[in-house]
Amino acid sequence: MEISLNQISKRFGYEWIFKNVNLELSSNNIYGLKGPNGSGKSTLMQVFSGHLSPSEGSIEYISNNKSIARENIYKHISFSGPYIDIINQFTLAEVLNFHFKFKQSLLESQNAMIQMMQLEKSKNKQLAFYSSGMRQRVKLALSLFSDTPILLLDEPSTNLDQKGIIWYQEMLEKYSKNRLVLVASNEARDYKQAKSVFNIEDYKN
Repeated sequence: MEISLNQISKRFGYEWIFKNVNLELSSNNIYGLKGPNGSGKSTLMQVFSGHLSPSEGSIEYISNNKSIARENIYKHISFSGPYIDIINQFTLAEVLNFHFKFKQSLLESQNAMIQMMQLEKSKNKQLAFYSSGMRQRVKLALSLFSDTPILLLDEPSTNLDQKGIIWYQEMLEKYSKNRLVLVASNEARDYKQAKSVFNIEDYKN
């Protein structure tokens, strides 16, 4: 899988968030996207994922030397971000059942996923009663455990304590193989395994 950004720019109203982004990303690599809060990292991530269209420029997704239409790229992407909601009225088991109706899992069973999340004691509890760190762990697991060639993680350590951060780093190491992974964060620990790190500040006016 390859993603190619050609002169990508995005603006809201008269404000340019970033301009002239040229990047080539490929499978079996972890990339980092850094920059301060409010600098446009999440906006660029949503352009990567197809949730937002660029104001200028083009983005191409290529798999096995064939271009993938932008409207179909969601099938190939797993995306986690603090602004992406999960259904708090569901139990963990129900969330997993729902999510993996649409995505293939990298693990053999729901029990294996719950054990990997270290949430066995809470699997029948509604997510509304989870701590913010537990909910973040669930969001990350849904993306990490999905069998997709592209993995996009925005601010992955949000609400995680030190134990949760170590868990995330271990899961990223384990489930990044043969995938194109892009991690956006203002915390270097989130993308410490990255081969290359891009700075959103390099694409300002």
